[in-house]
Order: sequence, then structure tokens, then C-alpha cells
Amino acid sequence: MSKNIIVTGCSRGVGLEICRVLLEQGNNVYGIARSYTDEFKALEAECPDHVFFKSVDLADCENVRHNVFKDFCSNKVQIDGYVNNAAVAYDDIVTNLNLERLQAMYNVNVFTPMMMTKNVIRNMILHKVKGSIVHISSISVHTGYKGLAMYASSKGALEAFSKDTAREWGSLGIRYELYSYRGTKRQDLCPYVTQGSY
Repeated sequence: MSKNIIVTGCSRGVGLEICRVLLEQGNNVYGIARSYTDEFKALEAECPDHVFFKSVDLADCENVRHNVFKDFCSNKVQIDGYVNNAAVAYDDIVTNLNLERLQAMYNVNVFTPMMMTKNVIRNMILHKVKGSIVHISSISVHTGYKGLAMYASSKGALEAFSKDTAREWGSLGIRYELYSYRGTKRQDLCPYVTQGSY
């Protein structure tokens, strides 16, 4: 039976390949990204009855519920999984830290995924689904890199959020996974550098 999976950052790179694999497995993909790329349109054309897309500015964390869960994936849609792949980078040394750029990155990398997770869990509870929530993290959380302190901090926050949320909802069968990888090509997706399931 097909499952309904939300994938953010679906328009290119890793997100697009995740969508492709999910479709190969017979699932329905609800893709969310800012840009509706030709690559995603081509994927949509291959599986027109199983691919859905909505252009959403994921920096607008205050309106996630309306933009995604009212206008796109309402409670009529049973959500079986959520893959949080969307992210933006802020690469610079700490002495050049700019608060406005830091906050903009945290909106996409931390606050919107938190709001997405909140609403996905509510949908799973409503439909009594033992679903999966997957967050794509970064190797920079576990291995220090010059110029990536701000970016790594956002992914570290996401990892902490995932682990603690799993403690809250794992007893209902809602599974959480974290993946960190090197590169953005299909062959880089597996094996992952770190993998945690909670």
C-alpha cells in the first residue's frame, strides 16, 4: 500500500533523489521547495498520480501550518512520513557573525522543521499512524570545520530536538532518524557517515 511522504527541499540534489527513491518504492510524494525546477517537473511527469508539489518559502516559519497543512496536506491526507531535507548554509568565521543572517538560517534549518514536525505528529496521531520522521543533518555537527560553526550549530540543534522528541512520541510508534552525509550526489546518499534511529 502506498504511503504519503512529505519531502522538503525536493527540487534538486539530495532531496530530488530521495523523492525518486520513494517513488520507486511505490509511495506518494508531497514535495515542498521554494523553486519548482525542471528536474522536479520531469519527475512529476514520470509519476503524475503520485507526485504533488507546492512552492513554499520555508523561511516563513510562522505560517507553516497554513501554507503546508491547510493549503497542501490537510488532515484529509494521512501523512506516513516526513523527510526534512531543506536547509540553507551560512558559512563564515565567528568573528564575522551577522545576527540577521543567523536568524534567517535558523528559520529554515531549525524553526520550520520544528513546526513541520509538530503538525506531522498531530496528523499521525489523528490517523493513528506509526510513521517516520527523518531529519537530514550534517557531518559538520560531529567534525569541526573552519567557517561552519553557525551552520553546524543549527544542525546540532535539530539533532537535539529529534532525540528529545523521539522520547516524547516513540511510544506511539513514531520513529525518528537522523542522517549525515558527505556530498550531494545519489551515490553519496548511502552509506551515511552517521545514522541514528530513536
